[in-house]
Amino acid sequence: MVSGVDQTRSPPCPRSAMNQNVDVTHQEEGVLLWCPPDELLVSSCLTVFRDWLESSRNLRFDTYQGLWEWSTNDPGAFWKSIWDFFGIKAHSPFVEPLGDRSMPGASWFQGSRLNYAEHALRGDPEAVCVVGVSELGEQASLTGSELQRQVAAVAA
Repeated sequence: MVSGVDQTRSPPCPRSAMNQNVDVTHQEEGVLLWCPPDELLVSSCLTVFRDWLESSRNLRFDTYQGLWEWSTNDPGAFWKSIWDFFGIKAHSPFVEPLGDRSMPGASWFQGSRLNYAEHALRGDPEAVCVVGVSELGEQASLTGSELQRQVAAVAA
């Protein structure tokens, strides 16, 4: 193990790609430009999702490529697992995750009814949940509790 990374499952990035300043204007196609440090890799949402798939669905993916292939070969099962992993709450259930696979025009989660605000407001009230940048480059952000107050004021 290298800093908690199971190398048999996801080999760490080559050290040559870690934390270096790269001039992307002069790179060959196929050259790895950046790789996250091990601490970010083991705590990334993708790693947590991959581990959840193994423990809850008995699906094991030793590489990103394997996970990607599953997601493209069985998109209905992949997107159903995303729905479940993130705990999406529907007020009416979907019939199937992917009805019509034609692109464009695929039908996703037909029949489900969601409340976007309910999902947007359910996180940590002290965490930043909205970040905006004006045309002048000025940045503003809202925490969950600030967003909840503004939504409540509009709803009143």
